[in-house]
Amino acid sequence: MAKKCYICSKSSQHILKVSHSKQRTSKWSKPNLHSVTGQINGQKVQVRLCTKCLRQYKSGAVKLT
Repeated sequence: MAKKCYICSKSSQHILKVSHSKQRTSKWSKPNLHSVTGQINGQKVQVRLCTKCLRQYKSGAVKLT
């Protein structure tokens, strides 16, 4: 299973941290993923959702398809 959000496909990003002296260092920025059990086409499936999509899923604004 890929480490990305099931709804918005948010995944890890490679970024450069920039210090006060403008020195750049590599860093990986990872999304805040949670495992959620939901129904997709009548079957219970465990998917990973980011925090933003999890809030929308719990409020009923977004459905798992």
